[in-house]
Amino acid sequence: MLSRGSSALRSFSPRGSTLECLLAGPVAARHASSAPPTPPSSARSLGTALPIMDGASLLDGVVARVPVRDDIASMGVSPTLGVNMEIQRLREQGHPVFNFGLGQSPFPVPKLLQDSLREHAGEKDYLPVFGLAKLRSAVAASLERDVGVPVDRENVMVGPGSKELLYIAQLVHDAPLVLPSPAWVTYAPQARMLRKKVHWIPTSLDKAWKVDPEQLDSALYKSGPRSLFIMNYPSNPTGVSYSDDELAALADVLRYHQAIVISDQIYGHLNFRGNYASIARYYPEGTIISDGISKWVGAGGWRMGFFAIPPELRPLQDAMAVVASETFSSVSAPIQYASVAAYEDHPDILRYKTAECAALKMITRTAVNMLNSVGARCVPPDGAYYVFPDLGSAPALSHVNGRVSSVDVARWMARKRGFVCLPGTCFGRPENELTFRMSLVDFDGEKVIEALEAAREKSGAFPEGDELLQCIAPHTDRLFRGLHELCDLLANDSFLE
Repeated sequence: MLSRGSSALRSFSPRGSTLECLLAGPVAARHASSAPPTPPSSARSLGTALPIMDGASLLDGVVARVPVRDDIASMGVSPTLGVNMEIQRLREQGHPVFNFGLGQSPFPVPKLLQDSLREHAGEKDYLPVFGLAKLRSAVAASLERDVGVPVDRENVMVGPGSKELLYIAQLVHDAPLVLPSPAWVTYAPQARMLRKKVHWIPTSLDKAWKVDPEQLDSALYKSGPRSLFIMNYPSNPTGVSYSDDELAALADVLRYHQAIVISDQIYGHLNFRGNYASIARYYPEGTIISDGISKWVGAGGWRMGFFAIPPELRPLQDAMAVVASETFSSVSAPIQYASVAAYEDHPDILRYKTAECAALKMITRTAVNMLNSVGARCVPPDGAYYVFPDLGSAPALSHVNGRVSSVDVARWMARKRGFVCLPGTCFGRPENELTFRMSLVDFDGEKVIEALEAAREKSGAFPEGDELLQCIAPHTDRLFRGLHELCDLLANDSFLE
């Protein structure tokens, strides 16, 4: 029986949440073994008055009768969203917090898209389940232009964020899921909600957190043919991407096993090398490209994502359309109309993307240098706005490395310096591995874009190197103060067991 005090219910209650609960990740539900109390015989028949209860007793009785699946009730909210809720609560209470938790773009939605949204605010009709034809055409054209893969408009499906499409794809695809470790926090919980088996492929910092062909081959032998493999690059949480040669080698393995791969390219436009790499170039018949506007044009709250599904997988696309038609129906009409501008190769969008990539490359490289200078081990990211350091060799933690959990160390960092990030366990890493995802977005992205644009107009090009760092420094002070606090803690303090 679930009571109001059970851990399963607390995990859904913003009022009862604490930073420690959020950092602890999923917890096992503690359900009482006894059945709900049987009402008195006088209260069983229709029309007979129930005994008078006070408010608390009545609520307990109602909660006890709610048939919630235990496995879902015990999971808790997504760590990334949950930690953001808690950070907001702590700041409202006046606590100093350095937010390295939520992976939300710091940059504003480009003016071109904002103007388009205002223009189309009156669009009120339901749109087709697969999405607005003009948007699907624009997406298809952009994929051929940026990725080099011909995509027909009919194979593009628009959804309310790529997260929803990922869930529906897992729902309709009847085979196990294969994931690299670390992986984004949502893939595996979605599989658990659908009671699907997850096969993990362990990666290592020494190999830059990348899956190699031999590991993938072994995992797919175990999971069986037609398994679903999800890869995300540049990666959340590591920021690491793959070269064309590495993608081609993985594609050979996937084709041999007839696996389906979802290529999650939500950070594809934030690749610091300036190329939009995709395994779809080498395995087009088995690759679903997943992308959207949440990260690279800062429109996470707009909730617009898409899948580009090859014609060979049309049965999967049709099955997804069935589920979509019975759930979200279609994405908001004004949002779809406004999103077209993001995919039309407009020079304003290209300048915006160049500016944000230049800033993020400088910020992430500086963060890696700072962390490594105090004994941490961190791979320089190829894109996005994350770093995924192993802090176990830092002076403050080396004496407990392998003996304490990343959750415990995350609590320690939050308690000591108000530094909030997510432990590696949230991303599928071992509990005693002291890895952490740090999201480098706690700065004024609008001011950074304005400063870089002003410098470009003055000199004819965006600044580079030290000049770039000086240009953005006034608007990234909070971010680097947080990193300085963390580095001082790691170098000069000591974790006590």
